[in-house]
Amino acid sequence: MFQFIGIKDFDWTMFFVVMIICALGVLQIFSATHDTVWQGSWWKQVIYIAAGIFLMWIATSMDYHALMSHVYPLYIASLVALIAVLAIGKQAFGSTRWIALPAGKEEIAPTFQHYAASDLPVVTDRGITARIIAGGAFGATSPVAMVSPWFYVEVTAEAGVSVPLDADHEERAIYIVDGEVEIANERYEGPRLLVFRPGDRITVKTLKPVRMMFLGGDALEGPRHIWWNFVSSSKERIEQAKQDWKSGRFAHVPNEHEFIPLPE
Repeated sequence: MFQFIGIKDFDWTMFFVVMIICALGVLQIFSATHDTVWQGSWWKQVIYIAAGIFLMWIATSMDYHALMSHVYPLYIASLVALIAVLAIGKQAFGSTRWIALPAGKEEIAPTFQHYAASDLPVVTDRGITARIIAGGAFGATSPVAMVSPWFYVEVTAEAGVSVPLDADHEERAIYIVDGEVEIANERYEGPRLLVFRPGDRITVKTLKPVRMMFLGGDALEGPRHIWWNFVSSSKERIEQAKQDWKSGRFAHVPNEHEFIPLPE
């Protein structure tokens, strides 16, 4: 099954081109991480390159003709695996949101919170199920700690029901994940984000089974500027954050050794 390639038959030109590209990549990582908390992370890339060379040697030494007699079993096994995903696989939904902080709390110490799904209150009523992720809605309040008033709710509903969106918060929006709804005689189909005027009373009528995210909160004192992973009310503060990141002055994440260079 294995047939080792002689030196004359090997494509040395391609090999050396790949090695030069890999070396340039390692040098860039070394240069970006030198004298920072991530120094030494270039060694991981060297290990990956060595592993790739070994796997390439295995692949080029294999006589692919030996696999011809196993084509049909391998094909059938692939089909069975694909069918198994449809039969036993589970669909998962995820949602990420950035919550801007009030001007007086933009520089608070970082924290991490984790809550199990069972910790979040769930309200069920006449074809509507609402999971209160943050803030308060539908008569229930989430235990998630906040530094400003806002709310975030996952809502699933059957077709033909009406779901109210409280006017308690100044800024409100609905993200329709999937399904179709009607609001003020206008139809909207997911995925779509709808933003509403302050004070308007909104009732969502579901035309199909729907999954939505209700979100909103108090208006901020002014605009927020976003660049890469940095968010601030001050452009000068973002420029300072760029330099801090380049210089490795950000606190090191425990057990994290890989450095992501600043986008240029």
